[in-house]
Amino acid sequence: MAPPSIAQQLAAKQREISVAEFFERNRQILGFDNPQRSLLTTVKEAVDNSLDSCEEAGILPEVTVQIAKEGEDRLRVTIE
Repeated sequence: MAPPSIAQQLAAKQREISVAEFFERNRQILGFDNPQRSLLTTVKEAVDNSLDSCEEAGILPEVTVQIAKEGEDRLRVTIE
């Protein structure tokens, strides 16, 4: 029997983690590594999803984005 390959050895050392845990550890992948980028990513993703839904439903989009300051370090983002 041949010895295990490097890939098999590495795979044996891996442990399964949840998707949420993966992204919590790798926030930069989603664009949530700083407050400014978090806001930009939130708005972009919500608008993209809204436009995709409108296109799929065959209706013209009408998207409203509201950003309100809720505190020193907190914003409320509303997408309609």
